[in-house]
Amino acid sequence: MGITKPKVLVVGANGYIGSNLSRRLIDLGYEIRLSDLSKDSLIDCDDYFQVDFSKTESIPGLLEDIDVVYFFAGKTGNSEEGFNHPDNFIVGNEITLVNLLNVVKEMDKKPKIIFPSTRLIYKGILGELITEESEIDPKSIYAVNKLACEKFLEIYHTNFDIDYSIFRISLPYGTLVEQRHVSYGVMSFLINRAKEGKELFVYGEGTQKGSLIHIKDLVEILVTGGMSNETRNEVFNVGGPDHLEMGYVVRSIASKFNVPVSQVEWPGVSEKTDQGDLVFSSDKLINRIKYTYTNNFSKWLNQ
Repeated sequence: MGITKPKVLVVGANGYIGSNLSRRLIDLGYEIRLSDLSKDSLIDCDDYFQVDFSKTESIPGLLEDIDVVYFFAGKTGNSEEGFNHPDNFIVGNEITLVNLLNVVKEMDKKPKIIFPSTRLIYKGILGELITEESEIDPKSIYAVNKLACEKFLEIYHTNFDIDYSIFRISLPYGTLVEQRHVSYGVMSFLINRAKEGKELFVYGEGTQKGSLIHIKDLVEILVTGGMSNETRNEVFNVGGPDHLEMGYVVRSIASKFNVPVSQVEWPGVSEKTDQGDLVFSSDKLINRIKYTYTNNFSKWLNQ
């Protein structure tokens, strides 16, 4: 007899990472349950529920028989939006997670929580790789939300024995599923503008570096790492094989789609909230789960 796979709940299953993760879990034969704010699921799944985690009434039934929860719900957006509408970010990111944890702490069989954090909690370091022990310096409401959520998971584990794994994700790109107008952040914005024949922009000098990871590598890591006992109750960077200047990324996309590119000043508060170089070392996680990247930015762009 084979080993029984854990039953998985993906919260935020209609989002970019959530939908790609759900698709991969189905392909791997996991029994999954999906939830999101929308009435309908982007992924074909009979076990789908429309649930608002800012309220607690529907959460207990959703968690029935669940072993692992991928909590990918949350509010994302640029720095300006966070400052203008902080209540949406605090409720959408922090309150929703605490509501989940308060339900889980009362359960006899507590599911493990897999949480996506962000590169944006770190202080940028010029010319050095960022490890999990590097200096923390969130500069936006969203980044503060994510750091608070990390601490919520830590203290609920200490007080109520709720297990978790936290993955600080860098810059994902690409997709394995039809997104139907679901954005996937910076890369989605750039590709969509270029496909429409619109000009692209490099902000500032464009020399700030980031780590890029293809969504296929990201979801494989999230599945393998999330299910592994080797990641229990720890924090891990999820970077990627490419550490590139954003100016190079933008100009490469512009060249691929034959659209103009201009260098402009930072808009609004973006210059003050930009972290500079955020180049990840993912060695801690890669060594634990023995993963090898299968994609890179140049190959993806050429395809």
